[in-house]
This record gives sequence, structure tokens and C-alpha cells, in this order.
Amino acid sequence: MDIKAIVKALQKEGYSAPTSYASFIENCTDVWFQWYKGFVNNFHKYQVLGGQSKTVEATRSTLNMAKTVSEDWASFLLNEKTYINLDDEATQKYLVGDDLEQESGILGESGFWVKSNKLVERAYALGTCAVVATIANAKMKNNIITEGKIKLKYIKNPNRIIPLKWEDNEIIDCAFISTYVLENNSYFNAHIHQMQLDGTYKIKNMEFIKKNDEYVRTKFEGVESYTLNKKAFFILKPNLENNLYDDLPLGLSIYSTAIDAFKTTDLSYTNFDSDFLLGRKKIFMSQDLVATTMADGVAIPDTDKTAETSMFVLVPEMQNPEGKKMLFEEYNPAIRVEENTKGIQTGLNMISFKCQLGSNFYDFDKVSRTVYQNTDSTKANTGALQKSVAKQRIAITEFLKELVAGVLSLAKQLGEAVDPESKLSIQFDESFFTDEKYEKEQFLKEIAAGVRKKHEYRMKFFGESEEEAKKNTEDEESDVFTRAE
Repeated sequence: MDIKAIVKALQKEGYSAPTSYASFIENCTDVWFQWYKGFVNNFHKYQVLGGQSKTVEATRSTLNMAKTVSEDWASFLLNEKTYINLDDEATQKYLVGDDLEQESGILGESGFWVKSNKLVERAYALGTCAVVATIANAKMKNNIITEGKIKLKYIKNPNRIIPLKWEDNEIIDCAFISTYVLENNSYFNAHIHQMQLDGTYKIKNMEFIKKNDEYVRTKFEGVESYTLNKKAFFILKPNLENNLYDDLPLGLSIYSTAIDAFKTTDLSYTNFDSDFLLGRKKIFMSQDLVATTMADGVAIPDTDKTAETSMFVLVPEMQNPEGKKMLFEEYNPAIRVEENTKGIQTGLNMISFKCQLGSNFYDFDKVSRTVYQNTDSTKANTGALQKSVAKQRIAITEFLKELVAGVLSLAKQLGEAVDPESKLSIQFDESFFTDEKYEKEQFLKEIAAGVRKKHEYRMKFFGESEEEAKKNTEDEESDVFTRAE
């Protein structure tokens, strides 16, 4: 994907695509993506000196902790126990349905909970992702869409998101890029959202074909432009200040400052792996026992030369301490398990610290030798981790609020009976930090003692508004302490 050529094409059309965008993608996003995939060419591939002073290409082992870190942050921030609650019943039903799991409605039908969890993972790995609301089966009047069905499109790669205008780090105008090849020709489509003076958004579709290393505009087959009442794209990025390219409104990877810690961990893990590989039993044998061939005048043992399979090592002549000739001798080297484990653990501690997960979020189990989430440590050391999660949930909350408000505004434009001004609350999963069963029992004891009111229980554990909770507790036929069906 030729980012520079795409930026240049948009600039020729009069759009303020930032020149530094291509540099940011190349120097930052592409590097983060390599670590996310678990293989960085200029690090995991290296040269070692082989026999006869020849170099041999080797590959370092990897724990792929960038992927693990991103997955863990996604679990903390948005999972199946995250709930969106609106105080208007009809609007709530339209958005997430009326079932407990919130798997229907416009969000459920788009697979929002599964896809958004993956989107958070990618955003925390690569810095910036987006959701774009599109209109299927659209009908227009005076270039304004009046009918259709809202579909959500998930943009997982920052190299598909080009900011055109922004204020205080908030992207106002944006181009979303898709590329394809047809009949050996390279094309890209620009889906441009541009705010007008009255606050509405003009959506424009443009298509380009590559000729002589440059993209030139060609005819777009479809609706070229239409107008929406509100913003229809929603940017997701970690709550981190971009100290690398402060002239761009794009986000940083959660592990942007942890690259050296990744290297330390993979170097330690490679050494751990190599010790098992090279620490096999060795049998030193006299050359008299093995036939040889000649190549370039040098005697070469006729044996497998790989370190992994070569148990037998040839030596010209062997003698025991008494000077007597020997034909072979067995050697069983020690494997430095404890030292290597400490090295890996040090790397993991640096990773968890630099990725804002506390200092000992990961533990290299001395029995299974696999990385697992140190649950006991997480619950015991809630201080730094809880502060980090609270900080990042600010970004998630703003993203969800903007998305919900935008979707509901579009729905109203399409004639749906919804209230975009409905009061919104978001209930996050707190089970990582608390024993919910114990907390509920304590709450019930305090209710029985008269310290708390019944409706407070529903507000706390079901995420209901005060008005809704009071209504449910006043209903004598309902189970006060069970989520309403």
C-alpha cells in the first residue's frame, strides 16, 4: 500500500491530508504491527558464524507478548460483561434489544460486542481504529438520506484512517481508505466525511487508479455524495499523549515504550530455548569410527551438521586421563533453567510495567514454563493497575458515548422512534478487581441492617438508573435482587 501516493492524490483534490502521516505509519504503526504479529525482521532474523567462517541465518524465539498485552487490555476495557444502559425504553430496545445479554438491536445485529472487543485489541496494539456507520438500501431526497438501515463498519488498521481536519486532537474530517487490484490495476477508494458549516456531514466517495506510480481520479460507480445530520465515524485510541508525532491526532500503541522490554524477553526466551536445543546429550567420538569425504581439500565428517540432531561430535583423537586411547566419551551438559527463567521473568516485569499493567502482571510458571495472567497478583496489587484501567476507560467511555449518540442521531434521521438525548450509562466489568459474590453478600447484609436501600443494589450490580431501580424494587411481584428479563 503506497501511503505517500495516496496522501498526494488526496492533496491534489484539495484535501489537507498531512504529509507527516506517511512517516508516522512507516516509522511507528508498521513497527508496532510487526511486534503484534510476533516477528520483526530486523530483530528476530539474525546471522551467526557457522563452520569454515561462513554465516548462517538464524531465527530468535518469541513469546509474542505484544499480542498478549493487547488482548489483556481488550479484556479489561470491553467484554461480555460490559453493558450500555439508556433511560428511554424504546431507544434501549432499538440499540441493544431487551434481552439481558444485549445481543439484539442495531448493535447486536452488527456483532458489536465481539467485533468491538477485537477492535479495542487492535487499537491498543496499533494506536488508532475506527467504527464507521454506513447506510444500506439508502433512499435520498435532495441529497439527504431519509430511509435505509444502519450498518457498522470496523476499521482495524491506522493506515486506512487519514485525518483531514482536527481540533484539540479530535478528528473532525477524515478519509477512510480501501484498496484493491482489478485486471492488474491498483485502485483505492476514499470514503470522505467532511463537516459542513451547519454541523451536518457531507459524505463523498472517490475512486483512484494508479498510473506511473501516481494515483489519478477515475469515475466512482455508485452514490458519489450524500448528507448526514451528524458525524458518522467514531475514533478509538488509547488514552495516551502522542509524544512521537504531536502534529497528528493519531494514537500511540499501549506498548509504544515497551519495545526494548519485548526484545529483552525474546532474547531471554531464545536463550532458554537454545539451552534445551544445545543441551542434549553429546557423545564425543574418535574420527576413526566415522567415514569422511573430501571437499576443497578439507576432511568433512559424514554426519548431520545441525545442532539439533547432532548427538555425535567427532574429534581427531581421544585419550583418558591415563593417556590411553579412547573411541568415545559421553557428556551430559547442565541446562540453566533457573537463570533463564529469571531472565524471562525480568523481561515480563518490564513489559507489564511499561504497558501500564503493574510491575508483576505476568508470571513465567516454573512448572509449565508458559506465560499466564497472575490473577492473585492482579487482585492483590489493584493500586497501579486499577488506576491505569480507570484512565483507559475514560477513552472507552467517550468512544461508546460518541458512537451511541451518533447511531441514534442517524436512526432518528431515518425515521426511527428513538431519543438521541437519552441519558446513557455504561457498566464495566469489575470482576478483575473484586470478588463480586462477596461484595453482593456484604451489600445484602447492609440492606438487612438498614444501612443501604434496596434500589442501591440494583443500581450497583445491574447498572440501572435510580428511577428504574426504584421502580423495580417497588414492584412486589418482581425479584428485587435478580436482573429484570
